[in-house]
Amino acid sequence: MTPPRSVAVDAERKRVIEALHELIEALDRRIPDMTRAGEIEIQEQAAELKQRAVRRLQELTRDGASD
Repeated sequence: MTPPRSVAVDAERKRVIEALHELIEALDRRIPDMTRAGEIEIQEQAAELKQRAVRRLQELTRDGASD
């Protein structure tokens, strides 16, 4: 039997989940400025960051549901 999760760990997981939601929302709100140099690269990096944030969010919520 696994020991119960500590309150501190649960609180930290909640903070990370909230931060990931905020990051994803901010990336979704971003409007590309095609007049800026390097905008295509910025868009690509933003899309990659969003994918990583979504995957991490899924991991955290899946892990939390299994407790």
